[in-house]
This record gives sequence, C-alpha cells and structure tokens, in this order.
Amino acid sequence: VPFEQNIFKKTFANGSQIYFRSETQLDSIRGIAVKQNMFDEIQDIPSDSIPIIIETMSGQEDENDPFLARAGTIWYAGTPKSINNPIEQIWQSSRQIVPVIVCDAGHHNIPNLEMIQPEGLLCTKCKSRVNVREAYFKAMGNKDSDTAGFWLPQVVFPIHTESEKKWRVLYKKKMNYPKEKFLNEVM
Repeated sequence: VPFEQNIFKKTFANGSQIYFRSETQLDSIRGIAVKQNMFDEIQDIPSDSIPIIIETMSGQEDENDPFLARAGTIWYAGTPKSINNPIEQIWQSSRQIVPVIVCDAGHHNIPNLEMIQPEGLLCTKCKSRVNVREAYFKAMGNKDSDTAGFWLPQVVFPIHTESEKKWRVLYKKKMNYPKEKFLNEVM
C-alpha cells in the first residue's frame, strides 16, 4: 500500500518511490535520479526527448562494483502504429523475442492470422488446437543486442484463448477490422 499519495510521486512503506512525468514537460524530469525508466506509448514520444529522460539514470552504480557507473534498466511499451517511430527502431535493433506455440504433434508455430479460427487458435500444419501455456520464447533478431524486445500479441494470452466469449470478440475483430488495424492493435 502506498505510504505517500501524490499525483507525480508515490512513496511506498519499503522506501521505494515512483515518479510519474510527461515527456512534454522535460524540465520536470531533469534532475531526478532513478534506477529505471519505464516508457509507455513510446511510439508517441519524440526521439530527441528519450536521451534526456534516460540521463536520469546516469548516477546508477553497478551492484557488484560501486565505482563502475552503469545506466539502469529501461522498459519500453507501446504499439508501433508505423515503421518510423522510436518503438519500431528499438524493435529492429533488439533480439526480437517472439512466442512459439507447440501443438500436440510437435509443430512449432509463431502466431499468425491463419492460426486464428472460430474454434480457437490452431496449428498451421495439422490444424489441431494449440495450448498457449505450452509456448516458449525464441530470439529471432539481433542476438548480440542488449535489448530484449518482446512481441506479445493478444492471441498468446490465456485470458483470450481460454475464454469462449473473449475468443469470439477477438475473432470478430479479425473478421471486421482492416488487416493493418488488426495486425497493429491485436497482433
């Protein structure tokens, strides 16, 4: 339970603090010292603002070597919406970790439109229903990257695949959304 309630800062009983800031007010960000930056809707943040925000972690030290400076942890979340924005650039340079779902016959499937059928998520090879709880993640991009970018389409979450009602809604979106909108917003 938060110890301090403030719109822009939350302090917890264990001493942890969370600062909330908008990138549109960069001056309110400068001077804050943090261990992590968590960007939401990164695709809408101007690329030249991101390095300024990341500077808030410049004072962090390595836990094993207090004299070795390091950057902290950075989390980015969002939806690309186009191919010319920060999240797409980050994704392209990342390890591009994607879910792989294995059916009972042992076929490995990366989620795709063909798998989304009225009766559920099906293997593209044998057409049997797949269990997303049996998925694993595989890096498909730059294996030397320090950035672990994850693709998390709605179809890999049990909340959608294990609920008939939610699956019907998801399938209806596939059938009614323009393909680009479905791929961007759902996949």
